[in-house]
Amino acid sequence: MKQGMKVGIVGCGGIARAHLGAYKELGAQVAVVFDVVPAAAEAMAKDIGAKVAASVEEAAATPGLEAVSICTPPAVHCDNSLPFLKAGIPVLCEKPLEVSVASARKLAAAVKKTGTPFMTAYCHRFHPAVIKLKELLAADVLGRPLLMRNIFGGYVDISKNHRANPKLSGGGTMVDNGSHSSDLFRFLVGDPTHVSAVTANIMQDIPVEDIGLMHLQVGDKALGEIVATLSLPVCGNWIELYCSKGTAVISYWNEGHADLSYKLAGTKERVTVDCSGLPQRFPGQMAHFLECAEKKCQPATTVEDGLKATKILCAAYKSAQTGRRVKLSL
Repeated sequence: MKQGMKVGIVGCGGIARAHLGAYKELGAQVAVVFDVVPAAAEAMAKDIGAKVAASVEEAAATPGLEAVSICTPPAVHCDNSLPFLKAGIPVLCEKPLEVSVASARKLAAAVKKTGTPFMTAYCHRFHPAVIKLKELLAADVLGRPLLMRNIFGGYVDISKNHRANPKLSGGGTMVDNGSHSSDLFRFLVGDPTHVSAVTANIMQDIPVEDIGLMHLQVGDKALGEIVATLSLPVCGNWIELYCSKGTAVISYWNEGHADLSYKLAGTKERVTVDCSGLPQRFPGQMAHFLECAEKKCQPATTVEDGLKATKILCAAYKSAQTGRRVKLSL
């Protein structure tokens, strides 16, 4: 990846700052920013000496722009991506891809039509422990995945940002944290054939759920249990993968636990896997994106991955509303 690549950022909220930090670490130049709240764009531009665009179209017309991050609320991901796709500028779009399957399909169709590189920002695929676990699965150390249990939690007051507005977010914590979880299930286990879900408000008085529980099923071969919440003040973040030959556990910064460990059937000791040689997930994701942008090739996490996750999440909300299991066609 060459140094000094010229990139843009659309949407200058909290997640945009993470993109900005990773771009700086990788030596990329954020040349243009845009936000529907001019003050947000101006504050970011002042920090880095970037140009403030008056519109998405103006940002996409920036001379020499080589890539862009779309960090806006999900309901406008498609609209904000289209000008860049038409201009042939590679796009890294935050998750979830969109708030509806129809909008996600429209975006996927535009990517296919233009051929422009497009990456759905599922940064957990680049988490060092997830990379190492995927390697264990590829080497058949653990055998066939049978059951995945995952919780992404903690406490964040979301009452004052777009995540509490269903028109902008598409839902609450299930579409937010659960978007990563559903993608990780596909990445580590396989495409689910059925989903059932329940949602609730356990602590926060907001128009969307602050906790969601999804059960995923891959035919009669594997199951998944996913908890997505931002209302558990003391909450570890875990992935447990139970396989035909053994069990692996990923710990996300839980004190006293290894990043990744596994135990095989018939053995007494857990094996700790060293994950220290890999970059953290955000720089790792951004480095991959910029390399693909430079080479004009499609990244590892594609628009189709984003579309499939949107299908899972929309089906999960349908299940939560109807109280019935929903069949998936991915």
